Amino acid sequence: MVKGILNAIIQESNAQLPLDTLYLRDGESAHIRFLTKIGEGVQADCHRMRSDTGRRWIWKLCPGESLCIYCQKGNRPTISMFFLVFVYSINHTPYSANRNPMSKQWTALQENGQTFYKETVCRPMILRVGIGKNAVMRKRLVDMSQKFDDLTDRDYIFRRTGSELVDTEYTFEPRNPSPMPPELTALKDALPCMTDIVTNEDHHTG
Repeated sequence: MVKGILNAIIQESNAQLPLDTLYLRDGESAHIRFLTKIGEGVQADCHRMRSDTGRRWIWKLCPGESLCIYCQKGNRPTISMFFLVFVYSINHTPYSANRNPMSKQWTALQENGQTFYKETVCRPMILRVGIGKNAVMRKRLVDMSQKFDDLTDRDYIFRRTGSELVDTEYTFEPRNPSPMPPELTALKDALPCMTDIVTNEDHHTG
């Protein structure tokens, strides 16, 4: 990571708000670093629905059944977890590359006999994941935090498999431990707290 790039990101952090939510399609992966520890993440009830254009799914926070118009319409909320991460890069599938006009700037690469297109991101984003059936994802993250110094002591490769709500699975592949770059610590300190970030925006997921 080029230090100058990180310093520029820190200086422009206020202009980046609201932060984008990290979204991966089936088969894609992202190189990330957790900026928030397990206890700093936010857990909330959320409603999944189509965006106004109908092209993407979004998640809206549920204020509670008695106050929520989505609950009253029969849209049942599910529990989501939110973390602040620094995204170094995303490996996109050809499907994503063909749909994105910015893909001309991405780098083609081979991984396990498949072609991906690497997008250099280098900015903070929100990571949203459901707790999973029987809270398996929440347990996985808690186990990782206990094994690896509370998530923030290393980078991870974050992967998605599956294309539907019922078959989608997310995994985290830990890299070797490395000190948190001071530029990323400064970046986190320059951003609002996770609760403010999560409650002030919708979260697009595909």
